[in-house]
Amino acid sequence: SSDTLAAGMAWEAGTSKLKIVNDLLAAGGYFALHCDGLGRFRADPYVTPSARPVKWRFAGRDALYLPEYVRDRDGYSVPNRYVCIGRSEGDVAAPTSIATDTDPASPYSYPSRGRWITRTDKDVESATQSVLDLIAARRLYEAQQVTETIEITHPWLPFGLNDVIEHGGVRYVVQKQTIKLAVGGLITSTARRLV
Repeated sequence: SSDTLAAGMAWEAGTSKLKIVNDLLAAGGYFALHCDGLGRFRADPYVTPSARPVKWRFAGRDALYLPEYVRDRDGYSVPNRYVCIGRSEGDVAAPTSIATDTDPASPYSYPSRGRWITRTDKDVESATQSVLDLIAARRLYEAQQVTETIEITHPWLPFGLNDVIEHGGVRYVVQKQTIKLAVGGLITSTARRLV
């Protein structure tokens, strides 16, 4: 990317290089640094989960998982508005971005609840206003996704972190994978439901 930061960034002494790299990637509109299945470091541009293709469907003969799985749901404090206030230097006003959920089909939207539940983040690092808008939309989306998670144990399948999978006709985004390094070892994937 050729984007530059709108204001300088600084970290406390002793901050890990990984934290610094991930902060810079987030300010540029990228996923956090991660390794793919071959052990290569990846820094990919962020794509909203609704625009990602489904990498695996656990259905029919592709339903390769142990019959026991865990599903957890908690929707108490899910926001429907997210405010991100950027950083600026000097007398320049800080850029602001507001992402809202007004979709009547969403169970957490303003029309569904009849009130705003707002989260605000200040001093958000972003290179441009469009990146700040993307960050606000991403944070609202991610804050709404913690409502339901599934933990499923399966053999190696061709999907990884941030990929979209489908289980029982519902789409999920893979957030974590635990791999048992043994002959016949299985993988436990934890994924959040897409709203």
